[in-house]
Amino acid sequence: MSERQSFTQAERRRRFQETHEVALAMIYAQRAARDAKTARLRELRDAEEQEALRLRLGVVAVAPA
Repeated sequence: MSERQSFTQAERRRRFQETHEVALAMIYAQRAARDAKTARLRELRDAEEQEALRLRLGVVAVAPA
């Protein structure tokens, strides 16, 4: 009844690689979500700044044709 107490080097490497790949996928997904949010907020802020500038200058916004 001698049972193996630890993983072999190959098994340890395989498990590390699997964990590493999952961690990288999570990091990339979080980064993509953060970048999308940043772009969305930047677009909103730019639109607000443009509107504020139009109001200060008294320019009437032209409706798109």
